[in-house]
Amino acid sequence: MINRTSVDRLALPGALLPIIKDQARVRHDRDDTLLTSHISSAIGLCERLCNVSLDPAEYVCSADEVWSCQQLRPTPTRWLLPLNNVRGFIVTNGDPVEDLSAGFTLWNPDYGGNASSYLQSVSGATMPWTSGLALKVGIEDPTEMSPAFLSLIARMASSMYENREATGELWSGNFSAELLALWRPYA
Repeated sequence: MINRTSVDRLALPGALLPIIKDQARVRHDRDDTLLTSHISSAIGLCERLCNVSLDPAEYVCSADEVWSCQQLRPTPTRWLLPLNNVRGFIVTNGDPVEDLSAGFTLWNPDYGGNASSYLQSVSGATMPWTSGLALKVGIEDPTEMSPAFLSLIARMASSMYENREATGELWSGNFSAELLALWRPYA
């Protein structure tokens, strides 16, 4: 079972605010709170519809949520993590708790994008099925975000800001093709 233990929905929108203000050509600070909420909404939409982890968060899960990438090998050397954009991990096992993290390294082929994250064995370390994992996911620095997501979030937030006084939903259909192109079908 995967449980989110914490999420910070303010850090990434706050870090993206100067970029979005430049995109929307906003030269004042009066609407910073409104723009930050639009950025947060755009990030949330990307996370839900593209199945990615962008906001910094922490999760705990059991080893049965982790898939061996070499299912036919008796001792797998790489495991597919259930979330992407993983930036930190702790692998524990047993009672009393034993930290097994030193036996693994993290591999993200496209950190900041929509590619899967993996744990790789260091010198033949294995992951017992009774293990537990603590995962830190998400983007803390906007420069590490994929240009496709950064561009999409900037344009969605700018569009929301430009249409802030409209009474109807004007923009959601405009981005559906891009959201579908960035969709990560396998969680």
